[in-house]
Amino acid sequence: MDELVRDTRHLVGNIDRVIAGHGLEIVLATVDVSTDICCAVYDHRHALNLHLDGVLAEYQYELDGCGFRPAPLRRGEVSVVPAGRRYAIRTRGAPGTVARYAELFFDPTLAIDRTGRTLEPRRITACFGTRDEFLHGAVRYLAQLADADDDIARMTSQTLCHAIYLNFFRTYGAPLDPRTVQTPCAPVGMPKRVRVVQEYVHAHLGDRLTLERLSSAAGLTVNDLIAVFRTHLHVTPAQYVIQQRLRAARRLLEATSKDITSIAHALGFSSHSHLTTTFKTRFGMTPREFRRQRRGRQAGPDW
Repeated sequence: MDELVRDTRHLVGNIDRVIAGHGLEIVLATVDVSTDICCAVYDHRHALNLHLDGVLAEYQYELDGCGFRPAPLRRGEVSVVPAGRRYAIRTRGAPGTVARYAELFFDPTLAIDRTGRTLEPRRITACFGTRDEFLHGAVRYLAQLADADDDIARMTSQTLCHAIYLNFFRTYGAPLDPRTVQTPCAPVGMPKRVRVVQEYVHAHLGDRLTLERLSSAAGLTVNDLIAVFRTHLHVTPAQYVIQQRLRAARRLLEATSKDITSIAHALGFSSHSHLTTTFKTRFGMTPREFRRQRRGRQAGPDW
């Protein structure tokens, strides 16, 4: 992807608004994704990209020179990049598609609570496609507060920015353990193997994906595969497969007219009922209700 991207401070697009709080910068932007959009970003702060609106058809993601093709981010889903790591994105939507996103930067040197006490250091792990309902709602509310010009709105905005900052480290960070950080035999090649499994899952969502099959693709034992996924993605391989199948189901329900049974079989669910039950457990509504809700949404900004 290197020949098609350029290093920037922020992702591409028209910046609609910038919101700043203690240790936090939030950039709200809009971009026309009718054609390929490519960019590369490097920052000394932790970066989080939150997708707010717009259906993406294709997505390519690269971290420190290692790329993969996950399912595109959907509304309310995020990607997280630890400080000091270069990441690049190439994406595209259907003709006339406008995407809206929020890019958040967290300064790791300012990790203090409301009393001024320094928080314990935490290791931030890169992740992609995680749904963050709290952040989605909080960013949209912050955008509304930015239009208000009164003391209560400003104080509320400052408090919410601090809550977002702290919640980021709580949700995406893990306590540093000197015993494991300094271990010379730490499996430095494991993140690459995780990406191999991710790509394999995305390419075979309709297949029967057993632990044995996934571990074979990664060149790991089943126990090592489970341990690596828990360390780097904070889920088990089975949970990851379900997450990706549900993400793909949301995309197909929103962007196509395929019937639910066909979507279920294409994504590895045993039946219409299996997809419906799993979908409702995760999102609180059936696939049919989700499709009806999305098609009934009025066009316009999501903040």
